[in-house]
Amino acid sequence: MEPRRAIFLDRDNTLNVDRDGYVGDWKKIELFPEVIPVLRAMRSASYLLFLVTNQSGVGRGYFSLEDVDKCNRRLLELIGDGHIFAEICVSTGTPERPDPRRKPSPKFPLEMCAKFSLHPGRCWVIGDGPCDMEMAERAGMRGLYLVREQKKKVCPPACDGDRPMEGKCPSFQDLADAWNHIKIMELSTGKNAPDAGLACLPEESPADGQENGIGGPGSKNRRQTATGAENLTKIGKDIEAKN
Repeated sequence: MEPRRAIFLDRDNTLNVDRDGYVGDWKKIELFPEVIPVLRAMRSASYLLFLVTNQSGVGRGYFSLEDVDKCNRRLLELIGDGHIFAEICVSTGTPERPDPRRKPSPKFPLEMCAKFSLHPGRCWVIGDGPCDMEMAERAGMRGLYLVREQKKKVCPPACDGDRPMEGKCPSFQDLADAWNHIKIMELSTGKNAPDAGLACLPEESPADGQENGIGGPGSKNRRQTATGAENLTKIGKDIEAKN
């Protein structure tokens, strides 16, 4: 049986517009024009989709985890499919107080590989931050770097992902270009090995310690992390903290 394929997607400035570095107001969620058809095409091609996003604004007190939840609900409403993502990971740690799944940690993608029987070499990571590319590298996945004209965002140095990525990873102007690259590499030519002419390949794939997670919209519930706690959220229900 052919191994399952997956794509791990950043949120802000990858799927939705990020004008000021922090997106904590659901009314400001605005998708890039190509996002809906591209996500639907990915799912039609039998890719599992995962959303993984750093939201340090929560840890810094700029907005709450409930605000992030509302933004994610709005994102799913605009996409028109509340189950488009198999799971969602929200890290609310800060660079000074990171939690175990804060990018560039490979913890979440490796957990999903174990849960869904995925081979890291058949998985892709798409994002606009160097920490997205470093996460891909450390997880043994293939990274595609978005360099949008609207805003060229750089991860904070404390993210451990501030090194330049252009030239190291394939770079694309939008999600559609990145998806076309995946189709060329995998769907058209059948080049599925992680050494198929791509950069961002790992020296090794470290497995972080096991930790129970939480689930989310897309499967049964949503996996989120917060500094010192983990939070379970279902669409339409209040956040329930787990100590």
